[in-house]
Amino acid sequence: MTREEIRLIITKYSSYVYGICLNFTKNPADAENLTQETFISAYTHPPLEDERLYKAYLGKIAVNKCKDHLKSAYMRRVRLDSESKAISQKQSVSGLPEKSLMEKESLRNIKHEILSLKEPYRMVAILYFLKEKSVSEISGILGRPPNTVSTQLFRARNILKEKLSKGKGD
Repeated sequence: MTREEIRLIITKYSSYVYGICLNFTKNPADAENLTQETFISAYTHPPLEDERLYKAYLGKIAVNKCKDHLKSAYMRRVRLDSESKAISQKQSVSGLPEKSLMEKESLRNIKHEILSLKEPYRMVAILYFLKEKSVSEISGILGRPPNTVSTQLFRARNILKEKLSKGKGD
């Protein structure tokens, strides 16, 4: 593949790939980085013989890059830190310090249990409970049928109930 061909592909599909990345990350800087990673990954792999497949090919790479990014230890740590700060700011305004501390610990335990779920339940639970997405939004993000998302959410909820009830009994 020549440099000119690469430039044409990047020019043609960069906004498409960026849109996918922004939809997943909700962060323009992360979306830009993931867009670049997508094109680098596409460049380092063998070129497609049919140019009509580039859009789907780049879209799939972008989705996988975003999923990997969101599952990374760095993102879990950053998300939990920012959510903990937001929760503590809300709670510092209202309530007693003891109650606030207990609620904070309870929320931390719930988030920990959600993040410890195995796939396919983890991503569904994160999007539903932490990101407050609807089943139809999750279906669109993950590319799964709504019924599948509902079933996975039901199972994730049952697993979480079981884990959290065991934690209270100890």
